[in-house]
Amino acid sequence: MKSRTTRVLAATVVVLTVVVVGQFTHAQTRPEPVDALDYPVQRVLNTVAGSNRPTVLFGQDVTVRGTKCNTTPDPVAVSGVTSWVSVDPPGTVIEVGRGNTTRAPGCVTRVFSDPVPAGVLARTAAVVAHSAAPCMTWTITGREAPSDPLIEPEVWTSEPFDVCPPTRPATAP
Repeated sequence: MKSRTTRVLAATVVVLTVVVVGQFTHAQTRPEPVDALDYPVQRVLNTVAGSNRPTVLFGQDVTVRGTKCNTTPDPVAVSGVTSWVSVDPPGTVIEVGRGNTTRAPGCVTRVFSDPVPAGVLARTAAVVAHSAAPCMTWTITGREAPSDPLIEPEVWTSEPFDVCPPTRPATAP
């Protein structure tokens, strides 16, 4: 009986040792994810006299210049989500899009103009109506996840900018 117990114990120790060595080897040899995407802060090009930050009035499109870089020599397929995120006051996130694209090697800079989403206008109007603030500060932000699990996801964001109802003039903070 003692020799059977000893054999079972020895077999258990051998199996556990193999598992531990296998896990250690896997951890040491698995490839590290690559940080291949680089998205600098995007610039909002809208201005209003008297404001020291970019400002978009109700009824105007927001115009943004953004650069997205793929530092690998190969195209990278990504899926992403875009949202408007309130900065002042904080706490509101309004998703405005999802999609897929392929980032070519190198950097691409684009300028785009889009209407301010209805949810952003409604939230801004409600905040301005119930506070002394003439505007609400927002960023546009997104997250892109490559289809290749060895490439790290990347977050992009615009600089903060004000969205203001036209009946209340923008003021410098």
